[in-house]
Amino acid sequence: MMKRLASVLAQHELPVRLTLLLQRLHDHSVYLDEQIKALDKELVWPACRR
Repeated sequence: MMKRLASVLAQHELPVRLTLLLQRLHDHSVYLDEQIKALDKELVWPACRR
């Protein structure tokens, strides 16, 4: 769903405020996903060096 958000929002006439809030949530989700991936790399790589 998150990857299709722009097309879903374009297909439905939602209030502007709701659209903006959904976009903010999407942006935050992308940010959190990037943070999780970065932390995973930090946790995995030192373990592989042992």
